[in-house]
Amino acid sequence: MKKIPLLIALTFQMTSMYGQATDRSADAFFAAPKTPPPDLSFDRAYPQGREFPFAFLSVGGGMETDFMGIYPDEVINELIQEYKEAGFNMMAPRYELDYRNIEDAEKHDLMLIHSVGIKMNFKSDTPLKMTPEEVKEVIGKEVREAADCELIQWWNVEPEELRFWMKNEMEYLQAVTEAIRENDPLNRPIWMYQATHFTGEAMAKAGKYLDVIGKGNYTNLIRKKDERVFGRWTMEEELKAEEILGRDMVTISVLEMFMDPDQEDWELINDWVVHDVFISVATGAEGFVIYSLRKRPNFAAHKDYYDAYKKIGPMFLGPDGLGQVYLYGEERDDISVNVIMGPSEVEMSPYAGAGLSKPTTFESVTVSNLAYGDKRYLTLVNSANEPVQLVVSNIPYMAVRADNLLDDADSFWISEGEFMVTLPPLGVAVYEMWRSDS
Repeated sequence: MKKIPLLIALTFQMTSMYGQATDRSADAFFAAPKTPPPDLSFDRAYPQGREFPFAFLSVGGGMETDFMGIYPDEVINELIQEYKEAGFNMMAPRYELDYRNIEDAEKHDLMLIHSVGIKMNFKSDTPLKMTPEEVKEVIGKEVREAADCELIQWWNVEPEELRFWMKNEMEYLQAVTEAIRENDPLNRPIWMYQATHFTGEAMAKAGKYLDVIGKGNYTNLIRKKDERVFGRWTMEEELKAEEILGRDMVTISVLEMFMDPDQEDWELINDWVVHDVFISVATGAEGFVIYSLRKRPNFAAHKDYYDAYKKIGPMFLGPDGLGQVYLYGEERDDISVNVIMGPSEVEMSPYAGAGLSKPTTFESVTVSNLAYGDKRYLTLVNSANEPVQLVVSNIPYMAVRADNLLDDADSFWISEGEFMVTLPPLGVAVYEMWRSDS
């Protein structure tokens, strides 16, 4: 399984190179990596299957006039069917519609992240008081009743954002996860959403009970709309949690779709979505859960966001989708990338919620260099708010084709072992490279 631990430390200076090729031959450059496990099917989501997880929360939930309102049954089914026809094949929790998750998943043949838990509010003055044994009994029954539904890919623990510093909440989480594992014959992974400001150390506290690490990657919500490298910080912290726990986790990016931008930023929605998706996978995301598809009052940008995700999301799905590259591609370090014009670094301002009292510096361009099948995939993500010009080199001196999968017009032969590319502000390029004699 592919991992990019805290991404590769890149130094983007004209005098310093990313990667030093030791063998410039085409055979070495296009040497085939290990193949994905042959026993995994696209009928199941990663990690128990090959399908890349890309799901929205609250599919069919809410109303434009009532946040918790429920549409008539035929409207809910129309919304779910549109979602499937758009190319998506997995639903995440749906809150007030959770009671019908399995029924809707089976009706529309959609994979599902299914919630289990006891409705309680630990933050209230009078939370429901139950012993761990009582919790396990209730959850065990809930899991047994749902376990036969093979469309369930992961379990989701409710309530979310349980606090690691509260003993009773961690006792509850431990009891819930033990009950799931004791009663699920398929041993499906377990997730619980964690707070946007959590660091790797914080996520690891509750993460010891979980199989999936995923916290809010809500750049606009925390007022860092012009510091979108926050998405890289988020994924690096998730990888840090995985490293602390010392075992393989599923690291996902929980991206935002719930608030209108300032009027002057409306035209940036598509750029934000593309940037945030690709900086996530370039830094190690193994799936997406988007919060959320809910029809909510006073969210005029719903369609703009959804249209942007509809263009990008299906590109990751299925046997030929980019998700296979980011899940199973083999990391290589032979291509060199140099910034020759524009900023080589960007800053993320202090983030008090995460305990960051000083700015954090990152390379302006995040790079992922992966071998998959008989091709190479170079992802370049510019997090600067101005253009950057790059020289990409250390490619074999032969006729290599490079096709930017995000821009049909950006397709060319690399005949001299290098090429130049200019990325606009927040620009992304995903180059699929293949040899001319293949």
